[in-house]
Amino acid sequence: MEDVIKQSGEHKISFIIRESNKEEKHRINKQNTDCVIDFTNAEAVLHNVDFCLTHEIPMVIGTTGWYDKMTSVENDVLNRHGAVVWGGNFSIGVNLFFELNKYAATLLKQFHYKPTIHEVHHVHKKDSPSGTAQVLANQTAAAMNANPDSISITAERIGEVVGQHAIRYATQNDVITIEHDALSRRGFAEGAVRAAEWIHDRRGFYNFADVFKQL
Repeated sequence: MEDVIKQSGEHKISFIIRESNKEEKHRINKQNTDCVIDFTNAEAVLHNVDFCLTHEIPMVIGTTGWYDKMTSVENDVLNRHGAVVWGGNFSIGVNLFFELNKYAATLLKQFHYKPTIHEVHHVHKKDSPSGTAQVLANQTAAAMNANPDSISITAERIGEVVGQHAIRYATQNDVITIEHDALSRRGFAEGAVRAAEWIHDRRGFYNFADVFKQL
């Protein structure tokens, strides 16, 4: 993330907040910060949303694991006239993968293909299944008029794998698989920076898909 912002030549980093210097967060305000990009954890992100709403700072959320609080966070953002973009994945490639899958799911539902999802990430990833896999399940279920809980998701944590996602559509006769394999984390960072540029002069609660469709 830091390298992407520095290499863009268009932005500068005002603060980098980690667990080791979290007290620095209280120096952030709308005079010295145009947008906060959050890749923390499910517990911290809710406090960070409240902080950004209080200080009227737009926010980009790449953190996963908090989606069970989505409705309450959205209501809070809208009621307080805040600005948030969230995404299960900020990679342009993954969002193209999402679009391909939605189209495929619409076609395949009439032929009774059964979808299953498998994802692989590095051993340091805390949430399982990944936010990307959950988004994939939700969009597939919507396209096939099914319950997301009916779509099996399996997960593995191996070495330093950046991120692999595959959705498999099967019948007794054949299998169709669509997959995405991230080769580096740079794609996530580039998408998050684009989202920060996009949300800067807006208000509301958005998904990265809203940004992606306007790129």
